[in-house]
Amino acid sequence: MRQIPGGALGVLSKSAICLIGDRGDCAHFVSQIMNAGGFRENADWSYNAGRPTRSWSVANDLANRFGVTRKTTSLSVFTSRAVVGRPVGAHNGTRVYHVGYVMGKGGYATYRGVSYRVLTIAQHSSNYYGSMDGGAASGWRSESIWVTP
Repeated sequence: MRQIPGGALGVLSKSAICLIGDRGDCAHFVSQIMNAGGFRENADWSYNAGRPTRSWSVANDLANRFGVTRKTTSLSVFTSRAVVGRPVGAHNGTRVYHVGYVMGKGGYATYRGVSYRVLTIAQHSSNYYGSMDGGAASGWRSESIWVTP
């Protein structure tokens, strides 16, 4: 189990990853982590007893609600702007279609000739938690547009 950065209230483990059921979406997953880590529900962002708000369950709405709107097409800019304990997103040119939660920020690595900070990202994926440097979150390196707070 790992403590969730940005809040001492929650823990992240593979066996307890879906704290409130399994909706099968990245925004719901990130919202659960944020809530367990100390972000408090309100009228705009809540699970609402099984009827979640759009900003809880839709990637683009969650990104807008939490100010994850700074676009970049540079991997190194994306990783330098990413904040531990906050969400990040992948953008398709129209909207944020995927979000993850930054769990850690490490040293530097190179991908396709670009130097970048290695992020550890929790996301709704096959193993939920991993590094961008060849680990479970390595898919983030090949995106073309990213968003950060």
